[in-house]
Formats: sequence, structure tokens, C-alpha cells
Amino acid sequence: MSLFCLGQLELIQREIGTPEADLSLTEARGTVALARGEHREASGYFASAASQWRTLKRPYEIGQTLNKLGHVYAGAGKWTAAQRAFQQAMDIFEHLVAQLGDPDLVESFYNPGLVRDTRRSLEITKND
Repeated sequence: MSLFCLGQLELIQREIGTPEADLSLTEARGTVALARGEHREASGYFASAASQWRTLKRPYEIGQTLNKLGHVYAGAGKWTAAQRAFQQAMDIFEHLVAQLGDPDLVESFYNPGLVRDTRRSLEITKND
């Protein structure tokens, strides 16, 4: 199933051809590699995507990708690298929250699973 989905993303990427489509495909390849237990390959895809998101100045996507990279490192037992990736992601999320100002917006930003997962994963890696 994952290969079918990856193939569909490749078709979409060829049709659309935007940097965002390219990066979605790169991240999908990382996700497939991670599911196969290919941590080195997965980390390459996610590190590349994070770097390219930086070039596009897309902080939320950078944080999201760093969270995925942290999970790759944790799965490979590279706890220091995992903690660094999770911390970078949380720093980005905290910076974004500081720009919101409105308490209701802040609360809604923290409720999504991504931020909770990143925070929880960071705490786990700090304890290992």
C-alpha cells in the first residue's frame, strides 16, 4: 500500500512540479524508509527536507520534519541526535507560538498531536 501511495505522490509531483510537492515526496520516501527500518536512508530524506523547508522559510514544516527526523534517530537508538532534533522542533513551535499573542490561538496551536508528540518525545529522549 505504501508503495502505491508513493507512486501516486510521484505522479502528482511530476504534474505539479512545485517545491512543496517535491518536499512532500521526499518526506513520503522518508516515511516509507522508516517503515522498512531503513533508518539511515530515512534520516537522509528527512534531513534533506528540513534543509529545503528552511530555504523556503516554512517554519511549521521545518518543525514537523524535524519531529519525524527525531523519531528516526530514536528508532535507531541515536538518543542525542533524537533529542537535538526534537529540541529544534520545539524551539520552532515555541517561536511560532510567541508570535500568536491571542491565548485562544496559542491553546489551539498546542492541541494538535504534532506539538504534543514532539514535546513528549523530547522528554523521553532527555530521560534516556
